[in-house]
Amino acid sequence: MITGTVQRFCGNHKRFLGISIGVILVAVLLVYSTVTLSVADLAGGSGGMIAEYRWDPDHRPVGRSIPFLASFEGNYALKINKYLEAYVELTGQQGAVNDLDLRDGMTLTAVFQASKQWPMKAALISQWGFMPGEAVYELGLTPERRVYFQVSGSGCFDRGVTELVSDESIELESPTVVTATFEPGRLALYINGRFSGEVTSGVGDSLFDSDRPVRLLERFEGILGGVWFHDRAMSEAEAVSWSVEVAGILPANAPYAQWESLGRNLVVSEPTYLGTTAGMRLYKEIDISEYGGGYLCLGDLDNDGQVDYLLYKNGSSYTVPGRLIALNHEGERMWEAGDSSLMAHANVGSAAVGEPGTTPALRGIVTIYDIDEDGRSEVITELWENNRPMLYILDGETGAVECRAESPINMSIRQPLTSLNRQPSRSHPVIRIAYLQGRDNPPSIILKYGASSGIPCHAFALDSSLNVLWHIAGGRNSMGHVPTVADIDGDGCDEIVLGHMLADNDGTVLWDRGLDFSWHADTTAVAELVPGEGKQILISVCGVGPLYCLSRDGEIIWQKTREEIAHGQAVWVGNFIADSPGLEVIALASGHVGSFVTCRGSDGTTLARFEHRKLMPAYPDFPAVVNWQGGDVQSLWIPQDRVLVDGRGEIVAELGDMDEYVQSKLHCGTSWRPVGAQAFAVDLCGDSRDELVLYEPYGGDSIFIFTQPDSDAAEKPYVHQVNTYNIRSYF
Repeated sequence: MITGTVQRFCGNHKRFLGISIGVILVAVLLVYSTVTLSVADLAGGSGGMIAEYRWDPDHRPVGRSIPFLASFEGNYALKINKYLEAYVELTGQQGAVNDLDLRDGMTLTAVFQASKQWPMKAALISQWGFMPGEAVYELGLTPERRVYFQVSGSGCFDRGVTELVSDESIELESPTVVTATFEPGRLALYINGRFSGEVTSGVGDSLFDSDRPVRLLERFEGILGGVWFHDRAMSEAEAVSWSVEVAGILPANAPYAQWESLGRNLVVSEPTYLGTTAGMRLYKEIDISEYGGGYLCLGDLDNDGQVDYLLYKNGSSYTVPGRLIALNHEGERMWEAGDSSLMAHANVGSAAVGEPGTTPALRGIVTIYDIDEDGRSEVITELWENNRPMLYILDGETGAVECRAESPINMSIRQPLTSLNRQPSRSHPVIRIAYLQGRDNPPSIILKYGASSGIPCHAFALDSSLNVLWHIAGGRNSMGHVPTVADIDGDGCDEIVLGHMLADNDGTVLWDRGLDFSWHADTTAVAELVPGEGKQILISVCGVGPLYCLSRDGEIIWQKTREEIAHGQAVWVGNFIADSPGLEVIALASGHVGSFVTCRGSDGTTLARFEHRKLMPAYPDFPAVVNWQGGDVQSLWIPQDRVLVDGRGEIVAELGDMDEYVQSKLHCGTSWRPVGAQAFAVDLCGDSRDELVLYEPYGGDSIFIFTQPDSDAAEKPYVHQVNTYNIRSYF
């Protein structure tokens, strides 16, 4: 519920003439990014202002995917970057009170200052979706920094839509007032009080009436001072006068970097879904509070047929593991390696060489695998030694060194002199196991290094004695974060999807789409999405989107638009909708939190969209595909929400009465940025379904294993599974 100030406007909108006449409770208004809200008295059809949104220390932004409140010399505004979307839902007012009935005419105004424009449209005010019945209107910036205004009379984004693009571009780092008007038969735009274009052809008589939420600041980067909604189209004289009225809200000569961020409210609502399904059954809890969290690897370290746990903390400024702790199936310590005094991950990135970094470390190079095929597990890892990263193969049961060599990802790669001698931001060293010579020959080790577009990427293949087989040097964007290993061409040997490029088993780069896709790939996936056509490759592009489905030859089979997938943080494949034929693809479409899109795997058709349930920001969210129900139907674990969902976002299973306890032990949402309940899906008990292994890498006090309520929880011999050694996350 939100309280609003009621004001009356007489005649025109050149100036606020009303006075406060009280405070009312505005029913059914859900605001996800807040607000000083003014609601006009619409009696008599005066067509006054419906709502005003402003922010200050007494009206901080709250809700989901929260922007920062920022200040500059006594002025307040929202400070937004591309990772933070502000959701404002106003459509709850439609209906009896009819306060937001904008169908027959409207004026939208935004006072803002853009700091950067990505190669995609950036919305300021949006009631726009990509499903039938969701498209209404949107006001924002084109990649050329021109203002666009779209309206729909059909509710479908691909028909019945009229778009107006301004005659002029806006200036970066300069306060801008944009006013857009719609009336039957006409759209018009005004920038800083100047007429900047109109459309009178093809404009319908009314807007489509939709229940889709109104959002602010989707894909926008900059400063937002205020937003206004009027329920009539202003005349040109009124629009010019109104622009003058609100122009001073943002001060001149106040670039983005000089706005001081005052922080964000972390709002965690009581979950409303608890009790909707039978709660999961707790099978095992491993107490790791002595170690205060850590990244988790799974495998049978002592070869007794049970799953064991390897915890590790990154101890150098270059995401090199510094302390390894091997625990058996019951959580008893088996051995340690590295610096036993290390109790927290070292920070990485954005600091001078030798200085502490500024960002908590991400996953480094650690995995468990029988790399020499002697029937016993090894740990393959890096350790920091004499100011350089060393690569080790350790005996899984004892931790004894079997082999060591200087890591090919040496300091000339991690800290190239061309990087102005600073630590790279958010480095991503990744390890994979691949059968480059087929399953009849020993496996190989794949190492990849990248740093969020900051420095050139590299990939190496090594044999079980740590000899380098091949090396690929890429560009800053070419290899992404989370590579995929698969036999794509059916020759029995694995290929490696390294972001935008595909590498053959011998290290030959078969193709590289980096120039076409413009930025790095956050995640990739491989599956037979088009029946009978072999395997296809999914590439989900960071920051600028969208999502591509490629053939093994690198040709685009289908793709989503950048408006649909604005920031393709991650992508998963499975049979998520039981009554829909074939496989589905779920993408986290809006960056690290927010909107999920479910597509038909064969052609990319959007089948459903759903949102995070918990009102907390995340950075980022790496769900896991889980065979929870058995058969050929999969679910998706959502770390922030701590639920399993199907492809429509409907809850399949939840933690039930254990939810609060898991939250208290994993500290989900309270550590860095924050990170939710990360998961491995592993078949551990006596049936064909997966169990969930939950952890939190920065402050978790426990490892949890959950099984189905009807499971007999009977253990069976542990079988190493690809999602446990080729981990699809950097958390």
